[in-house]
Amino acid sequence: MKRNRDLNNSNRFILKLQCPDQVGIVAKVTALIAKYQGSIVEASQFGDLKNEQFFMRVEISEDSLGSHRKQFEDELPLLAELLSMRWSLTSSDQQKKIVIFAGKQEHCLSDLLSRCNSQDLDVDLLAVVSNYRDHENLVKAYGVNYHYIPFDETNNNNAFTKIEILLQQLQPDLIILARFMRILPSSLCETYPGRIINIHHSFLPSFIGANPYEQAFDKGVKMIGK
Repeated sequence: MKRNRDLNNSNRFILKLQCPDQVGIVAKVTALIAKYQGSIVEASQFGDLKNEQFFMRVEISEDSLGSHRKQFEDELPLLAELLSMRWSLTSSDQQKKIVIFAGKQEHCLSDLLSRCNSQDLDVDLLAVVSNYRDHENLVKAYGVNYHYIPFDETNNNNAFTKIEILLQQLQPDLIILARFMRILPSSLCETYPGRIINIHHSFLPSFIGANPYEQAFDKGVKMIGK
């Protein structure tokens, strides 16, 4: 659905954090928000028990903080030090800058382009990167820059070096992999931690690579209807 700012009443601060899992994280975060009269619009959290990490995302009405905004922002680093947390605070009126990596198949890319164009996804689409020329005309028809970077089947290093240089120039907030059938190098993942989304089959990682449904069929996987 296209975002209707009239229904939002105000812009929102989006606080995202990650820290070692421990008792009282939610209480400490919400207490700090309440201390400066912040009104929580939405909140979600997740505890990764295996890695003992805690993740939280909170949307705060900017209007509710009012003149206390700077005090709230100044105290966040103190809370971060206390909880050993990584955090970010952004405003909802700041569009996220994204880059799409596309493979040969078009449907994921086409859907994303349509949603960006209609503002169902309220983002700033900087560019599409692909190792195929198949979608160049489609992407340019939307007025988006298209970067064709071919891969050598025996060595991906040169292509990924070019991609990393391009990303350094574009400085995206988010990278979306739309059926991009290449394994990203660790250097790229480390440069953009938590900022890469992969749109792919739910079969992964059980059936990696091309044609996962065919692989699953050959292995005798059966889907049981509800």
